[in-house]
Amino acid sequence: MRVFMKRSTDREITLKDLKEVLQVLILLCDELKETVEGLKVLNSEADRKIRRLEVIFEKTEPLEEILTKEKSVDEKVLRLSEGGLSIEKISKMLGIPEGEVELVLNLYGGKKCK
Repeated sequence: MRVFMKRSTDREITLKDLKEVLQVLILLCDELKETVEGLKVLNSEADRKIRRLEVIFEKTEPLEEILTKEKSVDEKVLRLSEGGLSIEKISKMLGIPEGEVELVLNLYGGKKCK
């Protein structure tokens, strides 16, 4: 059995050719399904991480407030450290030596200073 397809010239497509095309399409569909499932997992993980970050940001005082409120340098160091900034970044932001940042963190042991 042969199927004919009209183009500029008649071109024969055999049943065998169609079966091969179908097999390729089935493989592509399977790969696409796997890719979609992988993307769903990634999307779910991204959503979970976004929710975690939103919770963290809700609990964290905005950086501008930390730096502009009348607070001691020690309290600013502790608040910035609680926000996840490194000693180097805190030092640069506050314009104090890294050793002083380390000293404050060690002195208060992560406790809030007053």
